[in-house]
Amino acid sequence: MGVSNNFRFHLLFLPLILVFTTSQSAHSEVVNKDADGLESTIYALDSNQQTPLFKGKYSILLEGERETQINTIRDMDGNIVTVETLVAEKGIFSKYGYQRVNASEGGELILKGNILHYTYIKDEKTKTEELIYPQSFVVGPALTAYARTKWDTIMKGEELPIRYGVLDRLDIFRFMLIKEGMEKRGSEDVVVVKLMPATWLVSKLVNPVYITFSKDGSKVYKVKGRTFLLVKKDGKWEPLDAETIYHHP
Repeated sequence: MGVSNNFRFHLLFLPLILVFTTSQSAHSEVVNKDADGLESTIYALDSNQQTPLFKGKYSILLEGERETQINTIRDMDGNIVTVETLVAEKGIFSKYGYQRVNASEGGELILKGNILHYTYIKDEKTKTEELIYPQSFVVGPALTAYARTKWDTIMKGEELPIRYGVLDRLDIFRFMLIKEGMEKRGSEDVVVVKLMPATWLVSKLVNPVYITFSKDGSKVYKVKGRTFLLVKKDGKWEPLDAETIYHHP
């Protein structure tokens, strides 16, 4: 997603984890236990998948009623650049966070009652915020799994509003999902869904992200647009626009 220098969104949309609003069933899955070992490749945008930049791999930890899903992203030399973590307690969302190891920054948000507690550390400075947990809230890798719960709405071509938590900005922004169209993946029909800002101001600063699903919404094959990864350009850490491919068995 393109963005101005003074307004940076960091988004990563992965197909496997979900933060549900409090109005949804407590039995809805938060951590996908079947994701253990799933891998991804992150390519330079518009390189036609010819320039790999990073590799990702999921791992799942089960400790009693606590479930943790970890996405470890490495550069092509095998060095860890980012570690992203989702935690559920008794099947209910508890915490989300990441550490941008390469840029020496990171943070987390924790749900306590109906309050989201944000913490972010950058340049040795800690910032915090507390926000009310809204309906239709998703954060980072929650997006694609949330879309699956509303798949009928998306396939009808209707707008699906969400409240998107941006960890490093300690805030929540209004976005929406809408079906962009159908394509072919070999002989398979796939669905392209567009994520776009729902407010005029943010729409002037943030480009859409495009997510390619299987026709039934059960898998995500590709995400094209802004990630939460950082790369150094001209001596500064900048958010990465990329094409992420998921390698399903």
